[in-house]
Amino acid sequence: MMDGDPGLKTSEPTDRDLVSRFRAGDESAFAELVGRHQARVYRIVYRMLRNPDESEEITQVTFVKAFRSFHRFKDEYDFHPWLYKIAVNTALTQIGRRKRERSVDIADVPESILPRPAHDESPLEVTGRRELLERVEVALGRIPPEQ
Repeated sequence: MMDGDPGLKTSEPTDRDLVSRFRAGDESAFAELVGRHQARVYRIVYRMLRNPDESEEITQVTFVKAFRSFHRFKDEYDFHPWLYKIAVNTALTQIGRRKRERSVDIADVPESILPRPAHDESPLEVTGRRELLERVEVALGRIPPEQ
């Protein structure tokens, strides 16, 4: 076939080609990697977070982290497993944030809203009740977010 022939197909660059171009200073190569992997990263993150807004944000954070830590990427490995590991770790960090935001420190709960017994409690009973509430709080923090 001749150059310029409409039947001539040019092959897309591989991830390795794009990685090499990016290392050589071609930032558009990284943009191509983003375009190529963005939807798959979003799907992985969404399966973990089940929240479209958070998933979109974590997908963006994943690519920012990949860009910033690209110097650590080893050329002998494939790009997509490295990228997906960043995505999964970033999503897991987000899940941890959710749990911390959900948990309530019992010391922050005003005494006025805590249940009161019918009789005056001794200091030992007060301490026992607080310890029980703390154990309940810890147990609730262990429940997976989807439950």
